[in-house]
Amino acid sequence: MPHYVGPDQPIYGLIDPVQYGQCARHKRVEEIAAHYLEEVRTIQPAGPYFIGGYCFGAMIAFEMAQQLRRGGEGV
Repeated sequence: MPHYVGPDQPIYGLIDPVQYGQCARHKRVEEIAAHYLEEVRTIQPAGPYFIGGYCFGAMIAFEMAQQLRRGGEGV
C-alpha cells in the first residue's frame, strides 16, 4: 500500500505491544484508541487525520475517528 501514496502522505503503523510479548497496558477499545491518538499527535498534532485499520485495528481506527470528531478534529 505505501507505494500508492506520495511523499506528502506518510504512513505510520501502530502495533499493539502484546504482539511482542509485552503486557497489555490498555484493555478497552476506547483506552487503546486514546493511547494511539497520543502517539499520533506526537507526529501530527492537528488534523485532518486519515486513519485506517483492518481486523481488530479497524475497530480501533473507528474509535480513534470518533474521539477525534468529538474533539472537533477533521477525520
